[in-house]
Amino acid sequence: MANADENELSWLEVQVCLINTAAGTLAADKVNMINMKIKVDTGCSELALPTSLVEQLKLKYVDTVQVSSSTDNNVRIDRHGRMLIFLDGQVYEATAYRMPSLDSALLGLKTLLAMKPDFDWHNNSLKCSILSFPSKRYYINFNDICKLIGPEDKIDYFSKEHDVKIQVTNEGGSKMLLIVCANRLDINIDQVAQTIQHFVPSLKPV
Repeated sequence: MANADENELSWLEVQVCLINTAAGTLAADKVNMINMKIKVDTGCSELALPTSLVEQLKLKYVDTVQVSSSTDNNVRIDRHGRMLIFLDGQVYEATAYRMPSLDSALLGLKTLLAMKPDFDWHNNSLKCSILSFPSKRYYINFNDICKLIGPEDKIDYFSKEHDVKIQVTNEGGSKMLLIVCANRLDINIDQVAQTIQHFVPSLKPV
């Protein structure tokens, strides 16, 4: 027999930091931030915050828009921002929809798709995937793959020396793709790709 706890709705939550950048500056007296677990709601399209969080973050009013839900149509909702969502070392910009009826924040599908996360099976949560980082895709000949993942392990070299992640995958048929992902926003992926091309002459942008 199932107990009461098993019948309760269990939300998927992700640990984030919500940041009000106060018109783009990160000066100590201009930033309001909250570390919290936010519920993931794929039935919601945007970042929805209760009034209490909007006020705590001191988010600036942007405009008022009409939104629809499963229970109401053309409801006028205030939008606030600019704000940032910090997840696993990556930063995503968002506009917050102020929802007076909410008692907790909801991470909607549009913001979620921008993050491109993976599921963290160990913690029953979400985490950044290789596609969450700035990345570019390149074609690579199948015969050149061994030059990257052979005995010298060039993938590990580029990870340590250039602070990038490299993934080799296929696109169906004989086409192979090499994905270069930067671990920092200031990394020039094209320059890294030129270095990779010294080892893999067949490398070409998609």
